[in-house]
Amino acid sequence: MKKIFLIILMFLTTGCYDYVEINDLSFVSAIGIDYENDTYKLTFELLNDTKKGESSSSQEGYTISGSGPTISKAFENISLKIAKTPYFYHLKAMVISEDVAKNHMKEITEYIIRNPKIRNEFYMVLAKDVSAKEIIKNSDKNHPIVGNKITKLIDSNNDGYSITFAKPFEDILEKLTNKKISPVVSVLTLDNEEIKALGLGIFENFNYKYTITPLQSSYLNMLLNEPSQFLVSHKYDGKILAIELSDGNVDYEFKNRKIYINVTLDAEIVENMPEFDLRKNEVYKKIEEDFSKRIASDLEELINLFVQNNTDAVGFENLYYKKYRQQNPNILQKYDVEINVKVSINKKGLIYEVDYE
Repeated sequence: MKKIFLIILMFLTTGCYDYVEINDLSFVSAIGIDYENDTYKLTFELLNDTKKGESSSSQEGYTISGSGPTISKAFENISLKIAKTPYFYHLKAMVISEDVAKNHMKEITEYIIRNPKIRNEFYMVLAKDVSAKEIIKNSDKNHPIVGNKITKLIDSNNDGYSITFAKPFEDILEKLTNKKISPVVSVLTLDNEEIKALGLGIFENFNYKYTITPLQSSYLNMLLNEPSQFLVSHKYDGKILAIELSDGNVDYEFKNRKIYINVTLDAEIVENMPEFDLRKNEVYKKIEEDFSKRIASDLEELINLFVQNNTDAVGFENLYYKKYRQQNPNILQKYDVEINVKVSINKKGLIYEVDYE
């Protein structure tokens, strides 16, 4: 009993060896990584408390830059410019340039893994047609902290349109080290000086390959059985009918050297420019058939894109291994793919005739 009491007393009377006062920390909200002229160029967004009055304050971000011949040296050099100890546990986003994504992803990943000060809970995103620094410096009055701005943009575009990948770096890291699936990251750019989501970037063997369109990104999230909700439109005599897809389910079968993708989707009509009579069941049946064919064709185009670029963002090889516990490398290059889509449109609700004068 005396031994237990002494141990407890030791913990109560001694502090942690690496304890740092919160006032001595500089919180890093976002990191931008560019690579130019054989040099890593970093941009940190640091949080700063701005006093509004005697009893209130607001938090804003400011940026600081540094560089080095290696990623570790760049982190060291930028830290020399910060008066306080950089604190990464509240890191929201890490933005990488296209050059970094294409040629230096492995070095970045290894540094993050080995750095115990960086948690893998942040969003990693790719800056396309702009530098990572330009994204990090894109604060405004409504979004004074870019780290928060990026996370909200990714979350909202994932919830509303399914065109971003709202998973922490930990998930990307798992796929980067798994050769049976091609990792994806959200891709951002600047449009009229505003950050905009472009879709998903596809990686293979730690290298960025290409970016798919927003609609293809929505389809990919659906194929990954992520919660998906997005719009698909179809033209009838030049007039658009749009449906919103939700509550989908995707099943995969492997049989006779063939991959069967079976998709069932619930949908609602959100735009009826052709002015179809939605009181008739045969109209719904035609629309369901048309959209089932349209979506199957779009999915076939997406899968063909994966085949042409020797990537597997769906992870068919991984799915095959989980089912049969057998290796089947380059399965998309060897197997044919058959896609079956069934769209069911919700017919519930009242239909009103509107007289346009």
